[in-house]
Amino acid sequence: MVSSRSNGSASSRARRCAAVLVALGLALVAFAPAAHAQKKKRIAVLEFSGPRASRFQSGVVKVLKRSARVISQKQFTRAARKVKGFKANAEGVSKVARRLDAHGVLTGKVTRRRGKFRLTIRMREGASGEFVGDDIVVTSRAPRLTRAHERKIARELRAILRDLPAPGEEVAEEEPFEEEPVDEVAEEEPAEEEPAEEVAEAGGGGSDDGEDGEDGEEDVSLSATQKADLAARGRAIDLTAGLSVVSRSLSFSFDPGPTTPQGYDGALVPGVYVDAEIYPMALVNDKATGVTRHIGVSLVFDKVLLIKSKPVNQDVDLPTSQTRYGAGLVYRWNFGDSPTSPTLKLGVGYNKLSFTIDESAAPEAMVDLPDVSYSYIDPSVGLRFPVTEKIAATGEARYLVVTAAGPIAEADAYGAGGASGFGFDLGGEYKLGSTLAVRAGFQFMQIGLDFDGSGAMSDRNGDMTQDVQSASDRFLGFHASLGWVY
Repeated sequence: MVSSRSNGSASSRARRCAAVLVALGLALVAFAPAAHAQKKKRIAVLEFSGPRASRFQSGVVKVLKRSARVISQKQFTRAARKVKGFKANAEGVSKVARRLDAHGVLTGKVTRRRGKFRLTIRMREGASGEFVGDDIVVTSRAPRLTRAHERKIARELRAILRDLPAPGEEVAEEEPFEEEPVDEVAEEEPAEEEPAEEVAEAGGGGSDDGEDGEDGEEDVSLSATQKADLAARGRAIDLTAGLSVVSRSLSFSFDPGPTTPQGYDGALVPGVYVDAEIYPMALVNDKATGVTRHIGVSLVFDKVLLIKSKPVNQDVDLPTSQTRYGAGLVYRWNFGDSPTSPTLKLGVGYNKLSFTIDESAAPEAMVDLPDVSYSYIDPSVGLRFPVTEKIAATGEARYLVVTAAGPIAEADAYGAGGASGFGFDLGGEYKLGSTLAVRAGFQFMQIGLDFDGSGAMSDRNGDMTQDVQSASDRFLGFHASLGWVY
C-alpha cells in the first residue's frame, strides 16, 4: 500500500528534477549566444585604399560584424612589428594572422572612373596568407554603400567565411625592430628582386585607378594625417548657401555749418548668401598630399533683396541695391592628426561691394548721398576650431586694401582721397552627416574714407574751404546656411 508520505516524497523528487531541468534549460539559453559568439571567425580588416576609401570601409566593417569578429588595423600593425622583416606577402600576412588567431585578413581597394566608384574586396586565408574566394566587387555613383550593396557583400562574405580554415599554430616570437613605435607597419628596405612586396608607405599608393602589382599586393594603410584630411579638415569642395540679413550705416566727420552731409542709417534687410571653397588637387586626387592639396579657390556672393531707401522728411521709397561678390586664393594648414584638431587658413581675395539708390524712381526726391562701388583686396587669416567631431567654431579677420570707392570719390561728390578698412566673421558649424552641415555666423565690415577736399560736396557752405574730412561706412550682417562638403 502506498502511503501519502511516499507520494509526497516522490512529488518532491519530481519537483527537484523539474527545477534542475529548468535551470539547465535556462543555462543553455544563456550560453547559446556566447557559444555562437565564440564560433564567430576572427577577421583582420586592413585600411582600404583609394578615393573615399574610409567611407566604404566603415560600411563593409558594419556588414562584417554581423557574422565575424573584427580585428582592427592597429592590432594588425602591432602584431606585424613583432615579425622580423615583415612584408605584405602571403608568408608575412600568415605569420601575423597566426599571432592574432585570425581566420582571415580582409583588404579593399576603391577606384574611380567616369564618375563611378568601384570597390573591390579581397580575403586572405589566415593559415596560408593566400587570397581565397572570388573578389567581391560593387560599383556606386556616390561614395557609400547602398542597402543592395550591403546585402550582396554580406551574402558573399558569408560564403567565404564558411570555408576559411583555422588559423593554425602561432609562430615563434621573433625579435622586434629597434625603432620608435609608430602607428603604421614598419617599412623595410625593399629587396631589388622583390620590389612588389614592399610595405606601402603611409600616404603613398600611386594612381587611384591603377591595378595591383604582379603578386597582388595592396597598400596596407593610409597615414593618420591622410585620414584626418579625408574627414572634415580635408574637404575638396565646401559649399554654403543660405539667407543673410544685412544693415548699412554711413556717417561723416565734418565741421559744423548750415548744411549737414546726408548719411545713411539702414535697418536689417534680408538677402541671399553663398560661400564656397574648392581645392582642385584634393578634388582630382583624393589621396594627394603636401602643399598643393591644401591650395584652394574661394568664392563669395551676398546680395540684399527687397531693400528701399527713404530720404529724411520725404514720403517716398527709392529702389536700392546692395551686392557683394569676390574670388580669391586660400591655403589651409591642418594642425595635428585628428578630425578635432584646428585648421589655420590664410587667404587673399579681390572683391566688389556696391550700394546704389535709384533716384530716377522719384525725381522730386532730394538725395544728397552719392552711391559707392568699392573694389578692395582683403588679405585674411582664419581659424576653424572643432569642439567635437560634429561641432566647430570658426573665425576670420580681414584687412581691406580699398583700390576704388566709386561715385562717392568723384569730383562732383566728396573727391579723391585714401580708403582702407577691416572686417571679421565669427560663426559655428554643426555636421548633420558626412556631407551636410548647418552653419550660422556674424559679420562686420568697416571702410574708412579720407577726402582731400577736391570734391564739390566737401565744401558745404561754399566758402572754398573743406568742411567734410572723412566718412565711415559700416556693414553689419548675420547669415544662416546649409553647407555641402565633398
